[in-house]
This record gives sequence, C-alpha cells and structure tokens, in this order.
Amino acid sequence: MQCLLLHMKLMARSGSVAALLFMLIIDGQSYSEISWSEATLEALAEWSEKTVFDFSVVEEYRDPCLSDNFNSIDFTDDVCGSELW
Repeated sequence: MQCLLLHMKLMARSGSVAALLFMLIIDGQSYSEISWSEATLEALAEWSEKTVFDFSVVEEYRDPCLSDNFNSIDFTDDVCGSELW
C-alpha cells in the first residue's frame, strides 16, 4: 500500500490570496492511464481556480521528507520512515 505524501508550506499571502509553490514530478500512471504528474497538475490548476490559493509548479522532484521549506508530493511506502498506520 502506498501513501500520497504531501508537504505544504505557505510561500506568500497577498490580501485574500495565498500562494503555494510545488516541486512536482511523480512517476507512474493511475489505473485510468493518466500520469500521476498530469493528474496532480490538473488538480492544482483547478484548486487555483476554485479556491483562494494560487498554486504554482516547478516540474522537478523534491523529497517531501526534507525540511527544506519546499512543497512537494510523492507516493511512498511509509511516512518519512515511519509506518503508515
């Protein structure tokens, strides 16, 4: 079983809009044969349209377990070395 690991840190806030920058490359495809990266890019674009968040993406892999102040997403077998449940 894999877990979607999402690390988020608010980058900026201007008025009522919060900006978030994601580092994103996710290998593999879903059962519907859409790449995980493409599905995530589409979801972030939709969330930007429908919420007060402005999501931006840099298509580059970044380990979400690092404490480096970057937002990143990955599928993992554990949560930064800890068991899932």
